[in-house]
Amino acid sequence: MRKKLLENDEFLPKLKAANFEFINIGLESGSERVRREILKRPKYDNGSLIKFCNLAKEVGIEANLFVLVGIPGETLSDFKETIACTRECNPQHVHLSIFYPYPGTDLFFMARDMGVLQNGTLKPVFERRTANLDLPGFSKKQIQREFLLFYYNVYKGRLPFYKIASRVIRELVFLYPMLNELYIKMSDYRIVKPLLKKLSTFRK
Repeated sequence: MRKKLLENDEFLPKLKAANFEFINIGLESGSERVRREILKRPKYDNGSLIKFCNLAKEVGIEANLFVLVGIPGETLSDFKETIACTRECNPQHVHLSIFYPYPGTDLFFMARDMGVLQNGTLKPVFERRTANLDLPGFSKKQIQREFLLFYYNVYKGRLPFYKIASRVIRELVFLYPMLNELYIKMSDYRIVKPLLKKLSTFRK
């Protein structure tokens, strides 16, 4: 996302006129330091992004965010900024993933140079939902906890509690293969399926 695009007041109305219904934004981090110094993203401030998301809603376009947690060099304080920024953007949908250092990428080499990549550290099973890195300012346990509580922290007071709780429970269940298998089987039952669908529909 570039600053010129965020500050272009004509862009979103033109998208709406072209029948666009939603826009996906790769926020990745609400910490301007992380975006600038670690992710090397184009420079823009959170205020511009929040204004952009609000304008999208005004013209009738859904604003969806994609966010990461556990980025090498990120601290717990940085991620609190991500929560705050996401909450202010109040997206229609937000997809959170735990960072995974895929071999060959710049952030893989950064994690290696930081010394947080060790033999047996990486487990590619559920790699976007399971914390793999123990960062100096953001422990593995903290990363996993923030991942599980993210939707609560972003949407508390703005969505019905049962919707938030169902999403948190679903993410927790996903970490345990046996429970996840049971959930999938339950979702196939004729009576249970409509209920699960209603609970898991994380939209306003």
